[in-house]
Amino acid sequence: GESFLLRGLRGTYQVSERGQVAKAAAPNGPKTRKRNSFVIGFEFPADVDILPVIRGILLAAARQWGASEKDVAALELALDEVITNILVHSFGFDRSKRFKVSLSADVSGRILTITIKDKGKENKKGWVVDEVRALERVQEGKAGGLGRFLTSRMVDSVEYRRKEGENILVLVKKLQAPLS
Repeated sequence: GESFLLRGLRGTYQVSERGQVAKAAAPNGPKTRKRNSFVIGFEFPADVDILPVIRGILLAAARQWGASEKDVAALELALDEVITNILVHSFGFDRSKRFKVSLSADVSGRILTITIKDKGKENKKGWVVDEVRALERVQEGKAGGLGRFLTSRMVDSVEYRRKEGENILVLVKKLQAPLS
């Protein structure tokens, strides 16, 4: 199958189309390492085919840092929803665009933070979710808003802001099991 070479904040990684890290060309570890914290980050093309790669990298790191399978499943759903929204609404499936994803871990506090940045269209709706209205829309068979609702249920907090022409979305997940 096809594989991708991704240049991260430190090193280049070869990742299979199913999101498995095949080898690290320059295994220098996380971008920063402060006492009890880690950060990894990548820039990706705005291509739906890259979603399994993003998922594979971030979820492998979450597992490495001690996330339970329940936490990993929640992060997987949240990532799928958020990145799909970026590809569809922010970029309109324009594959020439790129976006950045970083994952940080606070080991002592057992918190994972995923930050996604893009320079696409502004998300005028933000990420505040009216749960009652989202469920009503589902019952009515209407589309829209369900991804934001699901994301808000899978993580502990969602923060969206627009700064200097860039959309910044921050997802925070408190882990059930201690990070190692």
